[in-house]
Amino acid sequence: MGYIRDRWTKPGSKAHNERWGKGRRWQAVWTDPDTGNSRYRAFATRDAAEELLRNADQPKGSASGQTTTFRQAWERWQSASVHHKASTRASVQQTSDTMILPHIGDLTLAQLDRATLQGLVKTWIEDDGYAASRIQVAWSYITGPLKLAVLDGVIGKTPSMGVKLPKRTRTKVVPLTVEEVETITGRMTPRLKAMVVLGAATGMRSGELRGLTWDRISVDGTITVDRQLLDERQGAQHLEPVFDTPKTPASNRRLKVPAAILQVLGAHRASYPANDTDLVFRSRYGTPVTRKTAGNAWRSAITGMPGMRARSGWHDLRHFHASLLIAGGLSVRAVADRLGHDDPTETLRTYAHLWPTDEGRVLVAVDEALSGMLTGKALAQVSV
Repeated sequence: MGYIRDRWTKPGSKAHNERWGKGRRWQAVWTDPDTGNSRYRAFATRDAAEELLRNADQPKGSASGQTTTFRQAWERWQSASVHHKASTRASVQQTSDTMILPHIGDLTLAQLDRATLQGLVKTWIEDDGYAASRIQVAWSYITGPLKLAVLDGVIGKTPSMGVKLPKRTRTKVVPLTVEEVETITGRMTPRLKAMVVLGAATGMRSGELRGLTWDRISVDGTITVDRQLLDERQGAQHLEPVFDTPKTPASNRRLKVPAAILQVLGAHRASYPANDTDLVFRSRYGTPVTRKTAGNAWRSAITGMPGMRARSGWHDLRHFHASLLIAGGLSVRAVADRLGHDDPTETLRTYAHLWPTDEGRVLVAVDEALSGMLTGKALAQVSV
């Protein structure tokens, strides 16, 4: 319940106050049933203020929330997410099918509360053993539909407020060594050996490597990255590639590689003849190399290698390439452009620990400036 306040008179009397005749006179005051917060709104007439109070006690969208399931809200959110790329949409679907919808898909939005959602997070941690990073991604696929339901007026507020998620600990990237890359190349299935070398030399993503065609490699060593391999489909005779745009707008880029890399690619093409429009890396059947096939080949190559982390994959070649650029003295901006990062802060956040520290730069600067002074005759003078 609420009440109406006369803003033009002093409380408890009919005496005029300093606001007399200024602004709207009648102020409705009530408690929002969805948030518990006090709400205020002024009107020119008392009748208008009373009309508001008659409707203020009903939670917004309560009737719809009683019948709309989370699955329906999720499907509405997916269809409304026009900014999602096809690859992102597939990833969202897979995560939701395994982590979210089996647990809460059939609950109505009115049945969802903070305790239920907190219990789901607890299940992910204790029963399923998901990493904090995976949980945070899945959580965004819950909050998205709920926020949209609020905007659509289906519910008054999202029940996800206040749910505690496990903290994500960012582990420092430990790049592969040159020796490890050489070992992996030697162990890799023959058709993908050149893919290891090219990944190490360019930092291209797995989908970009697997989606590369010969017409995007020029004789001067320029590689045009303007798409990635998304999937494959059954064509008239065999599986055909399904391409998608690169991960981000900045991922559209042109990369130069040295002559030695062109020689590796030339030898690869001689071993596996192809037309200009064919994929550079194909299976023995001439079909695209799927993510699963590439992953299996990588895991087979690193089996038994000491010091390899359990979740190592083709992305490690991207980290390796970044470490080469940083060791070569390239700036954060230059590394970001090479890797196709939209924002250099992403580059710095991932690889900051690989750049020389200020202390290291100081030592180098001092050494270069004073090296002449601290040798030979000058050193003897100082010692005296």
